[in-house]
Amino acid sequence: MFNWDRLAAQKRPVVIVEGVFDCLIVPDIAMASFGKRLSDSQIERLVEANIPAVLLVWDADARLEAMDAASRLSPLIPTSVFLLEEGDPNEVGEAYMRAVYDSWVSKSV
Repeated sequence: MFNWDRLAAQKRPVVIVEGVFDCLIVPDIAMASFGKRLSDSQIERLVEANIPAVLLVWDADARLEAMDAASRLSPLIPTSVFLLEEGDPNEVGEAYMRAVYDSWVSKSV
């Protein structure tokens, strides 16, 4: 996962986005999965790193995949999905992504 080395040791909730450019708008809170699927090894790494909670914010065209990833991850780590109406995290921008993260953290973690 892109940005793993920066965030895994912080032991705080993270956002998982699909792509590197999505991640780069909020690199202090986001990791990129390199596509609209979480592999078994990515899930194992998240669990082993004791990531306390995950928010999936994938592109608008990846709704089904985000829900599938959440169903696989949620038995192991508290997991939420934020569904974008259109576009991707890079397009909605940094301020929007930070607001989504802050709202989620204040409600669920």
